[in-house]
Amino acid sequence: LHYEIIELVNYLLPTDVERLLRAFVIKRIELVIKEHIQNAEVMVFGSVNTGLYLPTSDIDISCFVHAEPKSTMLAIAKLFETLKICANKPTTVTSAKIPVIKFQEYYTRFNVDICINQMSGYYSAVAIRRYMEQWPSLVNLVIVAKCFLTHHKLDCPASGGMGGYTLFCLMLNFFQAGLLNERRIIPDDENLGVLLIEFFELYGIDFNYRQLAIRVEKDDNLGVDIGYYKKVSC
Repeated sequence: LHYEIIELVNYLLPTDVERLLRAFVIKRIELVIKEHIQNAEVMVFGSVNTGLYLPTSDIDISCFVHAEPKSTMLAIAKLFETLKICANKPTTVTSAKIPVIKFQEYYTRFNVDICINQMSGYYSAVAIRRYMEQWPSLVNLVIVAKCFLTHHKLDCPASGGMGGYTLFCLMLNFFQAGLLNERRIIPDDENLGVLLIEFFELYGIDFNYRQLAIRVEKDDNLGVDIGYYKKVSC
């Protein structure tokens, strides 16, 4: 299983052409936004920023402007439709916790999500990359788990599925709580297979979702925090 995981990940990782296509989409969007919106800045976050993306993964972009966010969203959506940046009419979701513009890019058909003035995604991406450096096995296991969710159509949070950020937090908590507490030594040729099975066993069978929750431990040595929303009781 260890070697099958490695082969699958190598197959799923983007080729140079796929990287160039995504870079083309990002640059095209950035140039249009900067040309038509004064002092705008564009930043990529999510799986494209961290490298943990599948061939079908969305491109997540945050646009920073000095104007009112909702009106800016509507202006960008109209602009993209007029200039044929998108293959179909963009959808603006203004009622979500983080309002977003959703569309397919005209040439590549990549799905793109654009939010306004959201810095949290970028900070989370920085933290994720640091944790990936600390535990290289995270990369392989997260990609395989994302592939599993996508295959079973369980990867869309809007329809009750699990997004990539939540999945990474589950996997990171599994590494922090399990590997650090038990201090186990697993041979290199068994490592990934054993970890993947134990991950599915923990969150698929053993975890008590009614009574327990996870919290990713902040690592002060890394100087970053994975990031949380503060819930306020009404």
